[in-house]
Amino acid sequence: MSSSDHHYLRFEVQPKVTSELSIRQTIHRALLESFGLTGGTIYLDVLWVSEDGLEMVVRVDPHSQSTCCPYIYLPYA
Repeated sequence: MSSSDHHYLRFEVQPKVTSELSIRQTIHRALLESFGLTGGTIYLDVLWVSEDGLEMVVRVDPHSQSTCCPYIYLPYA
């Protein structure tokens, strides 16, 4: 079994997420605002959103995780 180079983050979100695309756009905007163009290039992938839209799992590479995770607070618009 090979080890993964990625980190997996589980979030509880409020208000509920309506689609993977909308949450991906929200995360991207927050990273751009926080880190400028460098933040916009952080690789992430929304892997799962719960049926009720209140939880999700995001995959990030190790370098991006160390950059963005200490600052995560994403106001969902």
